[in-house]
Amino acid sequence: MYRRRHIHGDSINKAQLKDFWDQISDQSFDSRLRTVFDMVDKDADGRITEEEIKEIICLSATTNKLSNIQQQTEEYAALIVEELDPEETGFIMVMVAASFIGALVYAIAAVCSMSVQN
Repeated sequence: MYRRRHIHGDSINKAQLKDFWDQISDQSFDSRLRTVFDMVDKDADGRITEEEIKEIICLSATTNKLSNIQQQTEEYAALIVEELDPEETGFIMVMVAASFIGALVYAIAAVCSMSVQN
């Protein structure tokens, strides 16, 4: 988050701390998506590259001791980029990610409601 706000150095002031706290404690979907996006977007250019996706998959797999996921990082990153970068621009924008996740949630809710009705 500090990268997007162009904060440099080893410390932040009270207003910046409050701003960070407000963002990470906000329960809305948009805020959570923005927080995750900021964490993955290492160079704060507003785009997520396949390399940044690989890095976060590998980090998550290592942290959670998921060696099988770690071995397939390249494949998983390629699948994510293929889905979220249909125009093959080489990066994913936050609005595309939000649209995809929104559609995914809608599809899951529809499947769940169908299974409850049956």
